[in-house]
Amino acid sequence: MKTTITAETLAAIAPSLDAAARELAHSNMPDGSDSAEDFAVAYVRAVAETCGALAADQCATGEDWAPAEWLDGDSDAVTEAAELMGIDLDGHDWTALRRIYEAPSAAAFAACGLAVRAPTPTHAGASITVHVGRDTIDPQGLGSDEECATCEKHILDAVRTAFPGADVRAVGRAFGRTSATMRDSTDFTDEVKAVVTRAFDDYSW
Repeated sequence: MKTTITAETLAAIAPSLDAAARELAHSNMPDGSDSAEDFAVAYVRAVAETCGALAADQCATGEDWAPAEWLDGDSDAVTEAAELMGIDLDGHDWTALRRIYEAPSAAAFAACGLAVRAPTPTHAGASITVHVGRDTIDPQGLGSDEECATCEKHILDAVRTAFPGADVRAVGRAFGRTSATMRDSTDFTDEVKAVVTRAFDDYSW
């Protein structure tokens, strides 16, 4: 994005700028810069980002902000901001702005006076069963019960870290094998097995 806007023009239009976007733009200025051009670019980006934050805040509890496209009013706001700053947006600019719009920063939420909306973990509601036990961890019986229990915990912690939001439970051989399904029944057992194997290999007896 490029512009030839002057400090005088910027001062003249300052009262008409969106307060939240103006605050965010100032905080996102390049270090040490006070140029009108840098502010103009930062402002257009800030408009896109604050629009995303405001829209995300309207999502229902448990619903993530994942727009398929720009909301009409938001794309209009970005266009108007660009015109005000003397910036002609090309396809590359719109792509970059779309990324900002879809993933507003904590600073954007703060500028709008909103609490940050944390996205729902990808594996929220997924069900994971991990087959652990001495027969799997220490089939030769070389370790103590305490050592095996510690290794089991290490593996389960690794799975919970890799798949936040999932319901993870351990089972012995008699009760099932390692398996994993999403809420929509999508199977991701192989991914879980890879994490289990890596955690076991990384564990120091």
